[in-house]
Amino acid sequence: MNQELLTFIEGMTETEKSLLLFFETQAVDQGGRVFVRSMNDEDREIAKRWSAIDPFFVMFGRLSIKDCTEGRTHYVKFSERAYEVAAILRKQRAERNFVYR
Repeated sequence: MNQELLTFIEGMTETEKSLLLFFETQAVDQGGRVFVRSMNDEDREIAKRWSAIDPFFVMFGRLSIKDCTEGRTHYVKFSERAYEVAAILRKQRAERNFVYR
């Protein structure tokens, strides 16, 4: 595994990790449309911070009204780095939660 990415992940809070995995699910399963009622104020602040990084880590913003569906009023777009970090986090979570039978 890339040591730089592992170091980056070690510096993330649990809330940031959880939000990134939530966003990854929205990006993959919902075409990037986000149901923001599932987010709290801290999540929104993290998303704004990630969007403000140049180049962005995760871009987060409001959809135009014509693109809103089923209460999904915002969008998320991942950078390549965000996808790489999310993949590592998914693998770590799977390894932690794996049950031997």
